[in-house]
Amino acid sequence: MGKAPIPIRHLHQADLARRWSLSVRTLERWRYLNQGPAFLKLGGRVLYRITDIERFEAAQTRFAPGDQPAPEGKRHGIDAQPDTHAATSRLSERLPAAGKSNASLGRGGPSHG
Repeated sequence: MGKAPIPIRHLHQADLARRWSLSVRTLERWRYLNQGPAFLKLGGRVLYRITDIERFEAAQTRFAPGDQPAPEGKRHGIDAQPDTHAATSRLSERLPAAGKSNASLGRGGPSHG
């Protein structure tokens, strides 16, 4: 019986560049600018932990405006309803009151008095 293979827990920068279809130079620039995932420097070699890579990937997740998941603890369609009362009250402030003419509201127009 042979030993079980040791799981890979780190990637070299060339492996990560291949995984993300980036150049090694891009990863080098990100390190210089303190961007990108956390890395290790061991004996002159740069290594990235798989856990740091996956954490960085998760942090980069973006959604289209209509495709965002509901926040934790909120059910779709119930807590996400817009406040229509506020919009309605603002609209009613701009509309003339029922039964009043523009002239009685002081909005010009010929007066036939």
